[in-house]
Formats: sequence, structure tokens, C-alpha cells
Amino acid sequence: MALESLFPRNLFRRDLTIDPGTCQTVVASRRQGILARERTRVVLAAGLARGNGAPPVLAYGSESLSRNFAGRRIQAIDPVVRARLVHPIAMDLLLKEMIRKTRFQSAFSLAFGLSLGMVAAPNLAPADRSDFLALSVEVGRTTAKLIPAPFAAVRGCGLDIHGPRAHMLLDFGGGKSYAVVTSLGDIAALACAEFGGVDLDEAIRRHVERRSHVVLPPAAAERVKCTIGSVYPRPEPLAMEAVGVDNRTGFEKKALVDDNELRDILIDACEPLLTLIQRCLAGTPAELAADIAAGGVTLLGGGALLYGLPEFLTERLGLTFHRAEDPVNATVLGAQALLLEGQED
Repeated sequence: MALESLFPRNLFRRDLTIDPGTCQTVVASRRQGILARERTRVVLAAGLARGNGAPPVLAYGSESLSRNFAGRRIQAIDPVVRARLVHPIAMDLLLKEMIRKTRFQSAFSLAFGLSLGMVAAPNLAPADRSDFLALSVEVGRTTAKLIPAPFAAVRGCGLDIHGPRAHMLLDFGGGKSYAVVTSLGDIAALACAEFGGVDLDEAIRRHVERRSHVVLPPAAAERVKCTIGSVYPRPEPLAMEAVGVDNRTGFEKKALVDDNELRDILIDACEPLLTLIQRCLAGTPAELAADIAAGGVTLLGGGALLYGLPEFLTERLGLTFHRAEDPVNATVLGAQALLLEGQED
């Protein structure tokens, strides 16, 4: 009896899917789901070098935001900016550390091979795609493939990629966003913008500095956005204190921020998102418009969690917008499904 009849050929094969974002990087596998999620940042010691010429790593991912580096010369690197890989070495260090912490690799898994898929943002230049593919091979020490983010997103939202019905999605990412219409396994319309959650954070920082002379760290502005930020009225008003530095004295200072004052700031900051959706709709074939009107637009990405975003977009654009069941993980889980389907071909 053939060995393959007793054991499916992919029974022992280990697989990884990686979604490298501007703000967060996610690693998943079919047997364990989401393995790790980390801030896409690496902190190196500046001016020092190890035997191989590379500076020592002081912190990876989320730890890079929580550790105190007072008195140390450091270099904080964001390896992915607006969906482009700008520092491959730092990203390689981050991914290998994330995988090591999950204890994913073992002699057993290596003996039977590793399949690795990397999510690739739409409209990447050929050079950028090559950079991500090279990174995938380096991390997995094996053959790897790039998985287009729009198809991964459609799959991760539980929609039929190959069916005749058109689907429209809006991925509101950390540094880059896109709106896409798919039908019959192809992209019918696509619009991308270098706009994301980091731009909302920056709008909050500018507002607080103008009003209170307090310069907030990016992480503090992000906390304000996630805690009380909104683009649609809340049932009850919210407020919070944010800690920054007084731009006149240099001393630590707190600023009180409430959701009402932030709402106008965030609505204005979301104008590029409205333009992005309108561009995609303008490029959509007329015969698909009925499907989109009936099915609405699915929101995903970290930005989709902004309070009131579906209601705001529905009111402004006259289409129904709804969040995906799992907006943050939809793309990486969809990529995982596509990777496994590719193995079974």
C-alpha cells in the first residue's frame, strides 16, 4: 500500500502565513490559527556592532514601545512603511523572533518541509514585490509565495472569490488602504491610497498640540483614537487624559481630550477614505453595480474598528457598509486558506 494512501501528503507539512503591516505584523498557521501579533518595529543599539557587523537588537515588536531606553543611543526602525518593505534586515529579525517565540519551528517540522505565504498589498511595484518574496524565502528557508491581499481579504470574509456575484471591500490599514471590487476570480476595480490609521493618529497629535501645547507620542495618540475616537455620535460622551510633553517648557504635561472635539478632527481626516471609495466605485463596471448596492461594502483592517465608521460611510456615500466578522484577522486567515488550497492543487 502506498504511503500517501495512509498519510495525506500535507499531513506533516508545516505552513506559515505572514501579513506584514505598517503598524502590526501577524503570523498564522493552519493548526494553531493566529500564532503571533506584534508591532512592526525593531529597536537597535546605535553606534555599536557585533562580530558580524550588525548592531545588537534591544527590543522587538510591542516591547519596543513599552521599554524605557532613557540614556541609551538607539535606532528605532519601522521596517514596513505604507506597505513597502524599507528595511529587509530589520523585518527579517522581527519575523524570526516572532516565530521563535511561538516555538513553531522544530526538527520534526523542518524534516517534512515548511510552506510560507506572504500577504502582498495591491499595486506594489515589481521591486517591492521582489523584496517581500526574498524576505519570505529568507525567513522560511524554503520556497515561498506572495498572496494578493484583495483575494485573501475576500476569502477571509467568507465570500466566494470565483462566483459571478461582485463583492466590494474596503481595507482600512495602518499606513495604506484600498477599495476593491472582485468578481469571477478577478479584480474588477481597485483604488489604493497611502492613507491609514497612522494619519488619524497624526491628526489627533496636531489638534492636541494646537489646543493644549502638548506634544503626544504617536503611541499615546493611538490610544486616544482607540479609546474615545469616533466619526459618529456615541450614546454617551467620553473623555480621557493623555500624557505628552509641553512644547514650551519641555516638561511632562497632561491634556484632557473628549470625544466630541475629536469627532470633527477625525471626520475631516477621513476625507481621503471617502475619495478612495468614490474612485473605486467610479471604476466599477456598470453591470456589477447592482451586486454592490445589494451586498454593500465589507470593512476590514484595523481602521475598521474606529467607532461609528460603518454608519458614517453609509450616511455619506449612500451605500451600506458593514464590518467583517473578524476585520483585523480576515486577510491573514484568508491568505492561510488560499495557501492551503494551493498545496492541494
